[in-house]
Amino acid sequence: MIQWIAFHGKLLTRVRLFSWGIIADKSCVLCGGSEESHDHIFFVCPFSIAVWNLCLLKCSISRPPLPLRDEISWGLANGRSKSVYGLIFKLIFAASIYFLWGERNNRIFKAKGMPWQGVFDLIVENLHACLCDQETSAAVDDSTREALCQRIEIQLRCDLRAMAIGSHAQRPPQSQQFN
Repeated sequence: MIQWIAFHGKLLTRVRLFSWGIIADKSCVLCGGSEESHDHIFFVCPFSIAVWNLCLLKCSISRPPLPLRDEISWGLANGRSKSVYGLIFKLIFAASIYFLWGERNNRIFKAKGMPWQGVFDLIVENLHACLCDQETSAAVDDSTREALCQRIEIQLRCDLRAMAIGSHAQRPPQSQQFN
């Protein structure tokens, strides 16, 4: 759900709240620099760029992060493939939006945050959970799942027998844009 809201530019960013007169400061809480817009918080902020550079590397994509609309367009054009990299990109893209927004909210509402490496680790953990999830498991064969885990340098630690009896890994909702 958060991805859909972000794609449509409807998240309550600090720039948006400032324009309504709700807050007095529109600077980004992740970097403390520029104004917190949709493009900035997800793909222009130095904090987000650090996360995204590693995410793109894990997808074997050698380019810098693009602005939000361009990244969505690129993902729609290139993420539809059934390749290992296409699947990794879709999962990482959705998780990145989710966890970057979550980190932003933790800093505002809980007055605590983590370094960008911690956000990246959450994305990788989420990817692992998705690969162990029953729904994803039904759509991904064992060889693809193994290739995904090797690509992101994690070991598949889930017990497939436990999945068969109904255990579910928690994960953020995925964008319907990439189904």
